[in-house]
Amino acid sequence: AEQAGGEDLRAKIAKLGLSAVLAYGLFDGITYTTFFILAFLGYEKSTGKNPAANLKALLG
Repeated sequence: AEQAGGEDLRAKIAKLGLSAVLAYGLFDGITYTTFFILAFLGYEKSTGKNPAANLKALLG
């Protein structure tokens, strides 16, 4: 029963195709960007330093 369910899921995903990939990519990008900004602002607030102030040192 589990294997049949897995094949059924694969068929559904295959039907969605490109739109599913694009929707996932968009959601992933928005989520990543949001949490990156929150982490950046949290670091800046807690340390008083802006990690992007000295990009040369940051990038090496």
